[in-house]
Amino acid sequence: MRKYLLICRDKFSLYALENEDGSCEIAELLDKSNARNKDDATARVSMVKKLERLSMGQLQEGPVHHTIDDGIRQVSSGKYRLMYFFDSGRLIICTHSFVKKGGKTPKREIEKAKRHRKAYWKAQKDKTLRLEG
Repeated sequence: MRKYLLICRDKFSLYALENEDGSCEIAELLDKSNARNKDDATARVSMVKKLERLSMGQLQEGPVHHTIDDGIRQVSSGKYRLMYFFDSGRLIICTHSFVKKGGKTPKREIEKAKRHRKAYWKAQKDKTLRLEG
């Protein structure tokens, strides 16, 4: 069973992948209590606001929100990057987040998002997909 947790809902519903151990990388990123310092807390709060705007359909294409490759999209906030893709029915599926250390988005992060998307489609086809919230 592949499980996704509701992050926020408005015009679009944003879901994040839950790991097999029950943790959720995206939820941990969005929790400002995990911040190491003030700048980190600010970046996390900013990411929450951007995701809320994304769910409202108000986050426009630009340097902090854009397509990376083959339908994989990215939202940026400070050093943090969150990868996602769209599904039908106004669903946004957040695959993972990472800390960007400079330059272009690493190919391994793009490939990771594509693997998550492929597993999502397979789980949907196999009827082993669970959206919670």
